[in-house]
Amino acid sequence: MADREVPLPTGASSLLSLAVHAWLDGDLAESDVRRGELQRDIEFWKHIDQDAERLRRLRTPTHVEAKIMQAITLEAPTEPPISRWEKGIVAKPLALILVAIGLVAATAGVTAAAIR
Repeated sequence: MADREVPLPTGASSLLSLAVHAWLDGDLAESDVRRGELQRDIEFWKHIDQDAERLRRLRTPTHVEAKIMQAITLEAPTEPPISRWEKGIVAKPLALILVAIGLVAATAGVTAAAIR
């Protein structure tokens, strides 16, 4: 998988990755995983967890939330949308006549060219 942003681990590094995943899942204690290069992975994930926790505590200001809710209620459809296939095709008679005339002219042109 060379097109991945983060390549899949192979060989010995896959064992290390499995240990980090087991720690993230809660299957291994942190002390079992904190060694060598895994220390950097543990610190990274702890930092991610702290940032996520900080973002979870953030609240949208009430005036912004009110604007969002007002926009949602104003734009909410009252009826479910109807697909183009359910609506059918609506054509004006003049348009159909013009299309028919165009087809007749094109057919006459092709026939005249074939005869010559």
